[in-house]
Amino acid sequence: MAEIIRKQLWYPGYKPENLSGVVEKLKEVGASNDESALGTFKIKLRPTAYQKACLKRVLAASNLAWNWTKWLIEEKGVSWKDKKTMQAIVVKKSIESLENQDMVAPEVRANQQLLSKTTSVRLTAMCSFVAATKSSMTLHKGCTRKFDVGYKELYPRSGTFGVQKPYIRKFEESMLPAKMPTEARKNFNRLRLSILPNSFAAKGNPNERFLRIGKRRSWESMPPISHDCKVEMRKDGSWLLLIPCDRSYLRFSKPVAEKNHAVSLDPGVRTFQTEYNPFKQETRNHGSQRDKDRINFFKTKAQRHEVLAKTNKKEYVRKEHKRQADKYWHKHGKYRDNIHRELASKLVNENDLVIVGDFSSSRCAAKRAGSKLTKQTRAEMYSWAHYRFKQRLIERARGTGTRVHFQDESYTSKTCGNCGNIKEDLGGNKTYACEVCGVVMDRDVNGARNIMIKSLTKN
Repeated sequence: MAEIIRKQLWYPGYKPENLSGVVEKLKEVGASNDESALGTFKIKLRPTAYQKACLKRVLAASNLAWNWTKWLIEEKGVSWKDKKTMQAIVVKKSIESLENQDMVAPEVRANQQLLSKTTSVRLTAMCSFVAATKSSMTLHKGCTRKFDVGYKELYPRSGTFGVQKPYIRKFEESMLPAKMPTEARKNFNRLRLSILPNSFAAKGNPNERFLRIGKRRSWESMPPISHDCKVEMRKDGSWLLLIPCDRSYLRFSKPVAEKNHAVSLDPGVRTFQTEYNPFKQETRNHGSQRDKDRINFFKTKAQRHEVLAKTNKKEYVRKEHKRQADKYWHKHGKYRDNIHRELASKLVNENDLVIVGDFSSSRCAAKRAGSKLTKQTRAEMYSWAHYRFKQRLIERARGTGTRVHFQDESYTSKTCGNCGNIKEDLGGNKTYACEVCGVVMDRDVNGARNIMIKSLTKN
């Protein structure tokens, strides 16, 4: 079967007569993603300095409740299934109202001020910890390695906290104080959200009580609040509201009317993804050397600032280096994620089927006896974040009709795409030259083509 398919698939220098046999088999590969899955609508917030301090306080209260729940389970023997008991402890308005003071964690006693006006946030954090514990136990059942849900830092450089849906509303005219002067009422910016308003200023100060939205477009296209949401603080200091919603609210570009193509992708280190399209008879490399250098530049700058933040003796200098490290880590992730988004959207919009080599950076980069991978190569594997791209591609394909299939890519680079000969001494060569049939082609193109062949055959 593999020999027949090899003769029907195009490669540089060879044009088959037709692809009819391959087209029918490609229809059987992969399955459509669940269209009912929710998406996430992101709204950028523009908090004032006072509001940022309030948001950080709420985030600290959420992390405190998370740590308190973990402490009760580990130190006091409370079952993670007993939500009622944990709620009666963690969601109290003050620790003085607790009958059993032994259930108060030392960290909670030292940060009692965080318990004021944060009841709903602490309840959400407690439920999130229980859900995370359950997921960890389910996903890693039977593994010898221990997967633990860890403690959180109270005031982290980035993080999220949950907000129940009754506490999020669009700003309305009735929220303004009745005694507000006419001129001030007229000039008041109404592109605002009411998020946990009691955690901010009093009702008489609407400028500090309600959070401004970054863009009018976000306000106009904002989906209804039908689920609990999350507020995220990023490493660059910006704040986002994450709203679970139907995918019709997301701003995706419209797919091509007729998508009759299938492509295969070969993930790598030197080149992020090599695309093979037998229908258009073309190959493309995604993730240029310039992109790679840019990602590594941001990473290097961030690591240098982290080292200086630990070694400098002056506290204000250490804080500045930490701030710079956060800035470059944010740029590093943002640049890489932008490459992921653009490629995922392009693949989904233009193709019916996307076949991706099932590449695991952590498995390939693991130190093993006899491994010839250098430290730099291992670091570059992690820089491209292949697993993150796979998850983004799956998410982008939901509800579009495009199928995504992950294929084991073992021996796809070493196998000749023309005759099937396995070249054990390929090493790090960029070109595949078969000693049996004489075919010469790019190593990554050969790998991407073999990934498609492998997905069409059982053996």
